[in-house]
Amino acid sequence: MGKRKIPLVANCLYHIYSRAVPGTDAFKDPQDYNRFIKSLYFYCIEDRLPSFSFFLERKKEIPLFFNKSQKHVSIHTYCLMPNHLHMILSSKETNGISMFLQKTLKSHSLYYNSRYKRKGHLWQGKFENIIIQTDEQLLHTIRYIHLNPVTAYLVDYPQQWKYSSYKEYIERPKLSLCNIPDTFYRNIDHLEFTKEAIEIQREKAKNKKLKP
Repeated sequence: MGKRKIPLVANCLYHIYSRAVPGTDAFKDPQDYNRFIKSLYFYCIEDRLPSFSFFLERKKEIPLFFNKSQKHVSIHTYCLMPNHLHMILSSKETNGISMFLQKTLKSHSLYYNSRYKRKGHLWQGKFENIIIQTDEQLLHTIRYIHLNPVTAYLVDYPQQWKYSSYKEYIERPKLSLCNIPDTFYRNIDHLEFTKEAIEIQREKAKNKKLKP
């Protein structure tokens, strides 16, 4: 992954998007999805264990270790889809997000090519990023990301999709991958805000496909 012309600066929120190469699903089954989510836990922390494989082998130790670790990248929202992914990220350092994604995407590529006995790139070029500048933009981006599997008719409701942060937003567990923005709960009725956009987002996606 080459150096970006415009660096992703520290302490800003970014909507990140990356798609697999055409004709390829980056996530084929639960093992693929779950391993990638574990890699997010691993690569966002500063003082990591010796290797990701070491991390995976010590499942009981992970929560204790993670609680004591400081993140250099904060994951605020995520959703993994069969052939692409969305995240909202921020970092304590300029280009921290780029380094984090380089490691997570490369790790998944190596694992994927080994598992499925393939060669070549898995991800389509550089990841895309949009800076989030207002609370309103943040709220709508979170909703858009969580509704991706619903828009694609993979599930009827976002809580049915296992590979997104939506359940963390609802349940707010003590041990959480995501650093959920406080503004989300101050400004909206979360469940209603998400539910009311389901048909709107599906219709927008349908019209987009119909455009010549």
